[in-house]
Amino acid sequence: YRINNNVTDLADQECSPCPAGFECTSSPCIECSPCQPGYYKGSAGTDICTACPPGTYNSEEGSPSAALCLACPAGSVTAQEASADPSACECSQQMYRSKDGTGAASCQPCPTGALCAGAQLSCALRNEDQTCPGSGTKIPGTWIRGTDGVFALSGCPPGHQRQTDQCVACAVCAIPGEWCVRADYISDSSKVGATCQTCPLGAECNGALLRTRGNLQGAKWVLQEQRYYLTLCPKGHRLINNTGYENQECRKCPEGQFVFRSDDPSYECAPCPAGATCPNGGPPVETKQIQSEMSLNGISPQDILGDPEVAYALVLALAESLGVDPSLISLTETCDSDGVCSSLARRDASFGTQRSVFHGLAVGADGLPRAWINLGAPTSGEGGLSAAVRSRRASSSTVKFAIYAAAVTADAVMDAMKTPAFAEGLNEGISTKMAKQNRTVTTTVSPGSVVLAATDTADAVGYVGWVYEPDPRTGNFHLVDCPAGFLVVNDSIASQTCLECPPRSYSVSAVDNCGAESCVSRECNACPQGLNCLGKSNWVTSTPGDGSVWDRVIEDGSLGSTTRLRIKACGPGHVIVRGSSPEQDACVACPPG
Repeated sequence: YRINNNVTDLADQECSPCPAGFECTSSPCIECSPCQPGYYKGSAGTDICTACPPGTYNSEEGSPSAALCLACPAGSVTAQEASADPSACECSQQMYRSKDGTGAASCQPCPTGALCAGAQLSCALRNEDQTCPGSGTKIPGTWIRGTDGVFALSGCPPGHQRQTDQCVACAVCAIPGEWCVRADYISDSSKVGATCQTCPLGAECNGALLRTRGNLQGAKWVLQEQRYYLTLCPKGHRLINNTGYENQECRKCPEGQFVFRSDDPSYECAPCPAGATCPNGGPPVETKQIQSEMSLNGISPQDILGDPEVAYALVLALAESLGVDPSLISLTETCDSDGVCSSLARRDASFGTQRSVFHGLAVGADGLPRAWINLGAPTSGEGGLSAAVRSRRASSSTVKFAIYAAAVTADAVMDAMKTPAFAEGLNEGISTKMAKQNRTVTTTVSPGSVVLAATDTADAVGYVGWVYEPDPRTGNFHLVDCPAGFLVVNDSIASQTCLECPPRSYSVSAVDNCGAESCVSRECNACPQGLNCLGKSNWVTSTPGDGSVWDRVIEDGSLGSTTRLRIKACGPGHVIVRGSSPEQDACVACPPG
């Protein structure tokens, strides 16, 4: 009640109940006060104002009706009763608040990709940083609020497949971030419709990207309709891409074999021809092998043994400094500061022609890809070494390498390798390439370390004039010509060679007596009586001063034509003597008188 003393007659004073929308809570009550926002009073009486129930709010004072408690927008509730402001209406945990251009608020259902897992699902879009409560983990994807205040998914991070309202992670390795063949890759995570793809046999993936298995350098993968297809392998590796998408791989040719082309799956590995050189498993070439070594400060042997990209960068720097094809360079050995060396020749690394390759970043194995193994690594402990010694040992190495240079240019290449310009260019090239891998490396090369290999391939005349041609059907290289004084033998790929004519025999044409398809092993021409055959294509007259003149005559042989030496003329005082066979040709001196 309130005291009603607004009368002229004291006898008329009374206590009157407060009207609707008003209450009196003081004692004694002198004046009724309006209901506070969030409250209402529907009729006159002595009751106090009633709180608006949960799920409603009331911004006005003196509300005389429960109808003035306005319901929260759909999907939202107030945390408690007596809410006085619409901001007190909170969207449910599985919804978020939006405001359109007019400022009207509403609750939007949370997209599937923004729901946080837990005992009670909640929407990360309720939080400014779009993180899930408790974990602090941001939901995957880029979520952008439109002019209508509604969030939409505009893109997914790498390694996720974008669906209508969520980013679904592609399969990864047992250890996230590692590369393995069981993981997936995806070509474009921001594109609707792009899907996770299985990794082919000859590749390894990390859930987002694909690269050649073992991080083999020199292979090329081409994207076609969301999938990568292998189109090129480095030299010495056979391309296999015609037996299904899942079976694509670069298969390394076995030791002693080569493949003519690594961009066509119809070409298979074949034995390197006898006496020929097949650098890094590539086609036979006439070469000399130049050996040298370089000292590296900033790279350990383990860096080179364990990271194909480091080894490949060294090969590319060498190739660029000399202007030769990288496939003609082979790293053979790496040694630490104590002289303990590990072989690189047997590594499953191969270096193909320098091309624009998918390093995905876009397999190195002798048949089946396998993990890299530290061959010949030291096994002795280092417990007694000081930290300074271990640091120096760990950051320096010596790398031995071989360059296969054409026989006619080998001397020029060797001379170039002995110049300061080569050493400076190589140091700059390696430093630049290693800087891209966040490594600081300096390189020195000693001119005295440049030597020809002590092998048959270093012979100045060993294989000059050996001519090979590829069979377009098989890719095998066939020996088709030899220098004068040799015979072609090519009836077998494995044993084909240039057969040297021994003393007391000769050869003018290397293909004498060859059949229509191949040249079998056969004997050189017997030396005529009038000549002294020194072997190969070297001969002198057997009788000095006889003035003999010899002609080259093509005759029919048992398997084909053959070129023989036949006597054409003799000097004064001599006569031509011809027998039943060319071997009897000679100039015979006339007897006295």
